[in-house]
Amino acid sequence: MNQLSVRNLIIRSIAAVGFIAVMLLAIFLAFFSDNKIAYADTSEYGGGSGTADSPYLISTDEHLHRLSANVQGGGVNGYEGVYFSLEKDIDLTNISQGGLAGWMPIGTSLYPFAGTFLGNNKKISGIIINRISDNIQ
Repeated sequence: MNQLSVRNLIIRSIAAVGFIAVMLLAIFLAFFSDNKIAYADTSEYGGGSGTADSPYLISTDEHLHRLSANVQGGGVNGYEGVYFSLEKDIDLTNISQGGLAGWMPIGTSLYPFAGTFLGNNKKISGIIINRISDNIQ
């Protein structure tokens, strides 16, 4: 191998490492902003951006289920520092999330909910939670 080939190999290696570093930085910045994880897009809920001024809007049982599933999944850090706002009364009487065990709560001892849930004088009714064996909050 001549001196020119070695030099080109070194330059290409440095360029590849630099490219990987830039891509990792871009991924990091895409997910972290103001030390908060970018948890959800607005399509998961009824709107909002999860801030105190623009909380994620919860107006259907599906929005509530997504919140529960996201926290139960453990990948959202319990939505720490994230705001949610209940926009309408939600009746869960005919909703069976988990059969006889009923509704899966938002948060467990393993994955607790750490966000802020604004009730806005709205109510969630007809909820059944019968999960004696689960480690719920």
